[in-house]
Amino acid sequence: MDVKSVLKTKVEGVLNNPEIEKKPYLKIAQYYDEIAEDQNLALQYLDKAIESDGNAGYRNLYYKVKVFDKMANAKEARSAAVKGLTLAKAANDKDYIEAFTEQITNYDKMLTPEPVKPSKSKKK
Repeated sequence: MDVKSVLKTKVEGVLNNPEIEKKPYLKIAQYYDEIAEDQNLALQYLDKAIESDGNAGYRNLYYKVKVFDKMANAKEARSAAVKGLTLAKAANDKDYIEAFTEQITNYDKMLTPEPVKPSKSKKK
């Protein structure tokens, strides 16, 4: 049995175990992102992680930005970074405030088209 199959069985076991009240959604999202290479499922579990963590969800939003980035979706990555920044500011978490601010700045540069420069015509 290969490692991916073993991990998938363990993940499914955790998800289906009614005795585990607080599911490790972030770890499950990381599994889907890094091992199963299914970013769409990773995003679904990140949403659950964010919802279950309330105001501390900004830590999970930071990871969500990375998943969107991996998917080359700068618009959604920036949106997640803005939400994360709002929550990080509410928690006064300076490290995450700085990280989200840097991400937003980078995505703004990526999403803002360069101005069209007028062509120079030669006068005769």
